Amino acid sequence: MRNFLVMAGIVLLSLTIFCVAFASLSYNMVLSDKKDTLRATASIVSITATAKATEAELSDWDLRVMITSIAQTSGTHITICDQEGVVRSLSDESMLFPQMGKAIPASVLNSIDHTGRYDSVTDLAGFFTVPQYTTGAAIKSPYSSDVTIGYVLVSVGSHEMVDMWRPFASMFFAVASVVLFLALIVSLVLTNRQVAPLREMAEVSGNFAKGNFKSRIKTQRKDEMGELIESFNLMADSIEKSEMQRREFIANISHELKTPMTTISGFADGILDGTISAERQNQYLQIIAGETKRLSRLVGRMLEITRIQNIDPKILASSGFDLTEIARQTILTLEGKINDKGLDMEVMIPEEAVMVRGEPDAITQVLYNILDNAVKFSYTGSTVKISIWKTGEKAYVSVRNTGETISEQDLPHIFERFHKSDKSRSLNRDGIGLGLYIVKTIISSYGEDIYIKSHDGQTEFIFTLQLKEGKVAEKRQRNAEP
Repeated sequence: MRNFLVMAGIVLLSLTIFCVAFASLSYNMVLSDKKDTLRATASIVSITATAKATEAELSDWDLRVMITSIAQTSGTHITICDQEGVVRSLSDESMLFPQMGKAIPASVLNSIDHTGRYDSVTDLAGFFTVPQYTTGAAIKSPYSSDVTIGYVLVSVGSHEMVDMWRPFASMFFAVASVVLFLALIVSLVLTNRQVAPLREMAEVSGNFAKGNFKSRIKTQRKDEMGELIESFNLMADSIEKSEMQRREFIANISHELKTPMTTISGFADGILDGTISAERQNQYLQIIAGETKRLSRLVGRMLEITRIQNIDPKILASSGFDLTEIARQTILTLEGKINDKGLDMEVMIPEEAVMVRGEPDAITQVLYNILDNAVKFSYTGSTVKISIWKTGEKAYVSVRNTGETISEQDLPHIFERFHKSDKSRSLNRDGIGLGLYIVKTIISSYGEDIYIKSHDGQTEFIFTLQLKEGKVAEKRQRNAEP
């Protein structure tokens, strides 16, 4: 239900945004179209009045009839005034009209004179009872285009524009309601279809927690969820197999340990209570010693299996290599990225070889991840510094860059899986947050340390490795071996 509510909320929000955008756009389109109609009407009336002025006044009855016809056709109200702004003619069939002789505000006439037209929602200082959208144009003299003999104002009520837009809006909102209803139905069906295998997966997981390793998901799908179900069932098969092997292993070990322990206990008790004669005690002591060695071998094999399963870090650190050579190769590998950001590399590496314990590929990965991280988050044109030095039995590697300071709250979590210090450091990056976790895992598997410091725009990673040369190091390595 929660998934459905989230999906329904997203659909509703998206449709609401779309409806608001459509309403605004459609209203503006209707308004723009009506404005164009008013301007065209004003232009036609202006031309008509100019032509009529050669033989009659602006108050001529024929002119009134003409503009009344134009007004009825275009659904507008037309007013003609002289150059002083006094109303001389209206689109009204009655002989007398109350607006006759009234004056149009001078600001309207000045706007037409200076810009060539007038566009505004106004009541013309009380000329109209309610504000109307009004467009104005000048009426030029038929003998000179530079002389204005009057003005024409074409108006329409703002409510009429809304009435023109309302049918489009009503139709759209009706369609949108149907779409919303269908979208919610489809969302509910899809959500149930997606959630059903997850519920079954949760049920199977609960059975596993109770020790029932036979449960499987029976739903058959051929999409991504089907792949997840198949992977889950394969995992369940593996867990069941591992559990069977574990039980079989414990049963076998119990049986193997039981026999020698019974033998040792029986012969030891026989020697202690005198059941076994003195002349035969050496024979049975040899049997006890043999069974003891067999127990030791069994325990050794168990430890060997555990070591293999847990990838003993001592095996990983058994080889040695030149740390300086690995560092140089890693820098060359990242040369393209370094040049792309215009970074300077400050390399403080000893001339002589620094031999350390470890597996070269693993340490190469450590250096690569840290250097790549430093290059990625450095300011363009800044400097990245890598240093290697020896102190006592340890080799130290430092990588420092100049960039954004990592906050104190993020520093303790920087080596966790999928952790990124903040959103700004993670936008438009191709990484997924495992690099430093891998670094920490490898270094920790060697029993070494890694540190991070970040302040005043300087971030530095330092990690240690065991030197291969040196008596103390050799002695500790021998003591660490089983």
